[in-house]
Amino acid sequence: LDIGAGSGYFVSSLLDKNFINVQGLEVSKNQINFGKSIFKATKKDHKKLQQASFDEIINKVEKTDFNCVSMIGVLEHMIDMSTIMNTIKKNNKIKFLYILVPMSSFICIVENLFPKVFNRHLGGGHTHLFSERSLKLFMSKYNFVEHSSWWFGTDIHDLYRSIILENNKNKFHPLNNIAYLIKDAIDNLQFQLDKKKLSSEVHMLLKRK
Repeated sequence: LDIGAGSGYFVSSLLDKNFINVQGLEVSKNQINFGKSIFKATKKDHKKLQQASFDEIINKVEKTDFNCVSMIGVLEHMIDMSTIMNTIKKNNKIKFLYILVPMSSFICIVENLFPKVFNRHLGGGHTHLFSERSLKLFMSKYNFVEHSSWWFGTDIHDLYRSIILENNKNKFHPLNNIAYLIKDAIDNLQFQLDKKKLSSEVHMLLKRK
């Protein structure tokens, strides 16, 4: 059960991998309509995507038989995530929880240094960020443990983007030269942050205790 499914990209990927029992729920009618049009065009079951209010989503989670709930880039947009998490906690049929959340990381420094460049992390859409410690508290509170995780961010990519955009009026600006020097090393530099769990995002598969 994919909560906050958007236009159904993750649902579509699961269908490509021959998952049958899949359902995506999304509050945005526009995103669902777009996703359904793509599903129909690619001959996928557009009924796998459904528009639902937050209350309807809570009701679905409360009664669902799905053994896994996914929330990709969802929790950080909730003012109070305890409502849905307490509902998940009470439904013992949900054995796994897959989340992707933004981290309090190097990207926060970058975004503060470049206030004129669009900030993906510190913008008004995110009510909070996570840390490794807060995720452990999160798991403990809602009766889950880590099954596996993938620390993978775009901090260095955003640093490069910010330097280029900040100085786009002067392509010969010295900072642009520095940015071009790190361009070919972006993946290696990012990997160092990822290894230290300092990346801008983490994917986690959690298992019920």
